[in-house]
Amino acid sequence: CTAQLKRPSLFRHLQHEHTGPLVQYFSPQFTTDIPPCLPDHSLITITTEGNVYFLKIIPKNQSDYFVWMWVLGGKFKAEALKLILTLRSSDVDSPELTFKSAVHSLANTSWSDVMNGDKGITLKKEIIEATFKNEKVKLQVGVTSKAT
Repeated sequence: CTAQLKRPSLFRHLQHEHTGPLVQYFSPQFTTDIPPCLPDHSLITITTEGNVYFLKIIPKNQSDYFVWMWVLGGKFKAEALKLILTLRSSDVDSPELTFKSAVHSLANTSWSDVMNGDKGITLKKEIIEATFKNEKVKLQVGVTSKAT
């Protein structure tokens, strides 16, 4: 979407402009499959400690994924947060890959701002395969304060 949305119109926008699914978590951290078992147009929300976050995981090309997060709030709230992605297999001795990115304000940063500015994390299939040697990989998603 090209529009920048405010809190009162956000859920109305989601209901009328998007077909879903909407997946909601109530913890600042969760784990999912990579590639995700969700349709490309799905939206993941995280509602915790009075904050609402929106996570997008979309195909960037035939093999890579692009991930970013918005927070429902202004620029100052977003600037105090960071998105942390950790890729790992179920093997305890397996390596991990950790990526960090800014969290973006939904009030100030549109979909096109994120996409045109490459304001997220690209998970490259070739790096994942080289690191994990065809093991099943999980993506741990977390949001935290930049102070921690």
